[in-house]
Amino acid sequence: MVAVNLDEASWVETQHRTFTTWLNTQLAQRPDITPADDIVTGLSDGTRLIQLLEIISDESLGRYNRTPRLRVQKAENVNKALEFVRSRGIPLTNIGAEDFIDGNLKIMCGLLWTLILRFTIADIQVDGLSAKEGLLLWCQRKTQGYTGVDVTNFSTSWSDGLAFCALLHKYRPDLIQFDRLDVHDARSNTAKAFSIAAECVDIPPLLSVQDVCDVSRPDERSVMTYIAQYFHAFSHLDKVETAGRRLDKFVDTVHSAWVMQVEYERRMAHLYSSIEKIKQEWAAMLLPDRYDDAKALSIRFSSFKKVDKRAWVREKSSLESLFGNIQTKLQTYQLRPWQPRDGMCLGDLETCWRALLEAEAKAATKINHRIYTIKENLRISFAAKTNDFAHMLSVLSNHLSNLDGELEEQQAAVQNLAEHLEPLHIVLEEISAVSKECERANVEEENDHTIYSYDDVAFQYKLARESILKRLHFIDTQLIARSKSNVTPGQLEEIDSVFRHFDRDSDDLLVGEDFVAALASLGLTYDDNETQLIWERVGTSMRLRQAQNSLSAFATKDRQGGHGHRRAQSVASARTRSTSPRKHSQQPEAHPSVDYEAFLDLILDELEDQDSPEQVLAAFKEVADGRNFVTERDLQHAQISQTAISYLREAMPVVQTSDRDLDDDELPSDLQNDRRRSHETSTALDYVAFMSELVFDDKPVAPSQDSGTGSTK
Repeated sequence: MVAVNLDEASWVETQHRTFTTWLNTQLAQRPDITPADDIVTGLSDGTRLIQLLEIISDESLGRYNRTPRLRVQKAENVNKALEFVRSRGIPLTNIGAEDFIDGNLKIMCGLLWTLILRFTIADIQVDGLSAKEGLLLWCQRKTQGYTGVDVTNFSTSWSDGLAFCALLHKYRPDLIQFDRLDVHDARSNTAKAFSIAAECVDIPPLLSVQDVCDVSRPDERSVMTYIAQYFHAFSHLDKVETAGRRLDKFVDTVHSAWVMQVEYERRMAHLYSSIEKIKQEWAAMLLPDRYDDAKALSIRFSSFKKVDKRAWVREKSSLESLFGNIQTKLQTYQLRPWQPRDGMCLGDLETCWRALLEAEAKAATKINHRIYTIKENLRISFAAKTNDFAHMLSVLSNHLSNLDGELEEQQAAVQNLAEHLEPLHIVLEEISAVSKECERANVEEENDHTIYSYDDVAFQYKLARESILKRLHFIDTQLIARSKSNVTPGQLEEIDSVFRHFDRDSDDLLVGEDFVAALASLGLTYDDNETQLIWERVGTSMRLRQAQNSLSAFATKDRQGGHGHRRAQSVASARTRSTSPRKHSQQPEAHPSVDYEAFLDLILDELEDQDSPEQVLAAFKEVADGRNFVTERDLQHAQISQTAISYLREAMPVVQTSDRDLDDDELPSDLQNDRRRSHETSTALDYVAFMSELVFDDKPVAPSQDSGTGSTK
């Protein structure tokens, strides 16, 4: 007894059912063919095999026995079919007519699979991949992104039915709700997909639910055969827009030659009319003087070349083709060649076209020459303005750099330069307008008449203005410094730097927190009451100076009889702006703005006291934390330079201290221990004796009550 492989029997049976259905689907294309009950009985006499090959190859196999009764007749039919298969380059090994006559199911399934692969799957092409690989890639792309679907083969990847449903949903989302499928109900998913494919997409059910869900590994050939039906069905939907290829190749052979001739002459007349109209427009064309107008004319001319002329070129070519088609059609029916009426021949069209090209060349030359002339005039105009402007700035800069004499004379000279510089911004605006026109003409960087660009002269103007303002400010500062006997140039430079840093609006005014911050940066800090007193001091100072400036300006106006009042007012404005509140500032009335001079007066008043012996002694006491001696470590903590510390260590008397001298009841015990350890490596210096010896010859300085005690060595 021969043992039967259950797995082999299973896939043979699956292929038997699948291929039988596929066979009947193909045979159904010819209504005169009766469907086969199965492969064994349906193909045994060779008739249906021949009919199948004629259908799928779209070729006739010639005469054959349509009703064979004898074995030899059946063998002739089968051999005829097998010979046709071999003639198509399909190799057949160990297959003979007796295998079909005797019902060898495996051989029959193998041949049908070969035919399916050759005529149904082999023509599948996807990105350079064909047949099985192409079909697999197509499935992967169409099911990408679907939850639970991962197509890697034509067997187990389809067992849960989700892949079938995904393909249907990809092309026909109206037929299936993929998100509502139960991923654990494979039979239901598969049955739903097979049913929808058969009823709505006309895909025959080549497989059954059992073929897919009730086996550990569905048959690959059967699944591929079924999936190929999806590919061909949906590929048709993909190519709906290209269905025009199925249109009849024969273009209305009975179309009248007379209609073609009428169409030719109508289009020829219209083209003649259009050409003549544009030639008349060019002949009457007026050339503009402004670049923008000339450029607009050039753009319209270019638009004609890109749009109208190209359309005419296309029309000319089409008319030539139409004329040739008419003559060919007449020759096909052995008719006389057609002769258009006078002026409508192709030779006449060519003459008209040459005249158009000549007129176009003349118009282009005129337009280009006018644009070139305008551009050159723009270059010359821009160069003249920038060169003159740069020369004026150079003269101003030379005057500024050659200033000498008394400060008051220099101040007046700089103010005069400022007055001459001010109107130049109008000239700069004119240069800007010409520069923009040059930019539109694309000649701003192609000017041989000047080395300057607008940015160059604008930068020079800004630089000259800044130089004049800085020089004027410097002279004002020197005048102030000269009037202040207690300020050095170094101090004035530091104060000026701080003021400019916190003058955020560059308006020579400090307001609110900016003023307080500027004081702090110079080492001057105050509590709220002291700050209020500071505001009152600077306010009184500025009000007095305002009155003085007003009287001075009035006296100057009276002396000059009104002449020069504007100049005096502009010179004094920088010093009296503090009296006018800035609109954007919301500073309280108790805190007026502080101008530079008031700020300088305040700082000098404050700094006068900082070099007194009392202040120095107080500073030593602060560094020593209230004790009457200071250690080297204290000096280091106070950020005093090492050179100064070395000098103090040599110059100051040394004192002997006890642990009690280092104690501070207000300090935690761990900090007191740190102080003792620090003292062990640092010498105690008597700053009181040091200061008394230097400046207090007749007034010995006694230690303060909260200082420590010690004896001087």
